[in-house]
Amino acid sequence: MSELTARALIEARLNGYTTTLSKYWPNTIEEADITDPEGYIRATYRSPEAFQAECGGSALLFRHPGLFIASIFVPRGTGAGAALTVADAIAALFRGKSDTSGTTSIIYRAPKVREVGANGDWYQVDVEVPVERDTRFTVS
Repeated sequence: MSELTARALIEARLNGYTTTLSKYWPNTIEEADITDPEGYIRATYRSPEAFQAECGGSALLFRHPGLFIASIFVPRGTGAGAALTVADAIAALFRGKSDTSGTTSIIYRAPKVREVGANGDWYQVDVEVPVERDTRFTVS
């Protein structure tokens, strides 16, 4: 349940950012079906590792380092300014913040803005936010 909770917290934070660009999450639309003329944001959260961060007691803390990536796409040939403006706003939305729901808490570390460059009809800039998700599980 904590993976779903983490994704919901991250989605809620990004969805709080108002922009004219549409936001897409995994398995919601095929890339080829996107027709937004101003561009779009593709969001991904990966949590590939986990380890036990506490020993002893009946409510153990497990840490799940991960990475949230917001890929911003603007039409190719329009310059990097629009994508970088959105990237800076998204970085500020996450930088040093935290969210909690039930036994799951998330800390957002320092975001990195990275220009990926042209990709087909789009120019891409990524915002990469290291994430630490902590979840308490009761063990018997």
